[in-house]
Parts: sequence; C-alpha cells; structure tokens
Amino acid sequence: MSRSTTSECRIVQRLVSANFALVYFAIVWAKKVDVDEWEEQYSCDTGHGHFHEHVTGHRKPNDARNLRPLYSHVDVQECFDRGYDLVQDRHDQTCGGGH
Repeated sequence: MSRSTTSECRIVQRLVSANFALVYFAIVWAKKVDVDEWEEQYSCDTGHGHFHEHVTGHRKPNDARNLRPLYSHVDVQECFDRGYDLVQDRHDQTCGGGH
C-alpha cells in the first residue's frame, strides 16, 4: 500500500500482483472527518471485470461508473496511470496539490 497525504486529505493505493504482473488496483482519495476517521471521496479500481470509478466514494448506492472492460492483466496495467490521474485531479480540486 502506498500513501500520499496532506493533513486533511490522502490518496491510498492497493496493488495486487501475480507472477510479477499487476492484476488489481484500487486508488482512493479520502478526507479526514474525525481524529482517526477517514471518509472515501472518490476512487478508481479494477474489480468486477471493469476499470471503473466510484464518483461518491461508495457513499451513495450505485455510484460506480464503468470506464473500460478488462480482459487481461495488460488491460489492468494500462489503466493504472489514468486511474491515478483521475484520483489525483479530484484530490487537487478540493485539497490542493501540495502533498
């Protein structure tokens, strides 16, 4: 797991590899809502056979929007940079880019 933080915002990555290939990732932007509590705001992941985003960070039902079907680990790897850029852009719009 990799983490990029400011005092009130953070981006967390979950990466899963098999045979040296990236087979799953989740990139999550979260905001601090209490001393030790964080709330997901937006995320991208490669679960359920699609590269998709959660536009409300799972806070509302049916917030997933499919961006691309996945057929192999190559597809997962190809989506990683776009996923990080989407999450970073949402983070920067609200929390600023200084992390």
